[in-house]
Amino acid sequence: MIDVFIYIDSSKYSSELTEEQKLFPDLTLLQKYDAVLDVLYSESGKAPTFDDINAALLKEKKKVHWGEVMDILYTMIGDDYVYGHFTKKDATEKDVQIFLLSFKGKLVKETDGYAKKLEREKTKTDLTNRQLTASISSVNWSKANILIGLLLAATTLLFVISNWNINNKTYHRILDRDKTDSIEQSERQQSESKLNKVSLRVSLSQEDTVKVKIVK
Repeated sequence: MIDVFIYIDSSKYSSELTEEQKLFPDLTLLQKYDAVLDVLYSESGKAPTFDDINAALLKEKKKVHWGEVMDILYTMIGDDYVYGHFTKKDATEKDVQIFLLSFKGKLVKETDGYAKKLEREKTKTDLTNRQLTASISSVNWSKANILIGLLLAATTLLFVISNWNINNKTYHRILDRDKTDSIEQSERQQSESKLNKVSLRVSLSQEDTVKVKIVK
């Protein structure tokens, strides 16, 4: 991987934008990031140095301060979008730091840049959140349905038990009444039987008396 420290010849750069750069349209941070990404992609294979990147941005009329270029490169290095080494030499045969896009960096560029990447991730996150919300709502709805089902089952059970109690009481009441009627009927029959026996004895006694009288 490239050295974390980016070597810059500060004598070549001012703390302020050049007069030419001040005339360029303003860019958002994401636009500046993608501007640097575009340069690295277009310069791929040419082993661009820090100076080459800034020169290309100036040529493309991109208002990106060299300090911002440095911050963006650090961010790209941290994301493994950029790597490099010191294989290039300047006119004095001194090693020069170069910046090359990794496969991941090229992939980001060829899928419409970093801004689009963030937009896709946000869309994916929003979709996941909506799906999660829908799942939670579905679970809550299912819970509500289960609760309603349990309440209906409990109501039905209470209704069945209540009807059973009513029918059971009615059955026992009818059974008791039939039992009472049966006992009363049996007692009446016994009473009538006793009366019949008494009447029979009286009748027989009268017949005997009559017979005796006839004999006299």
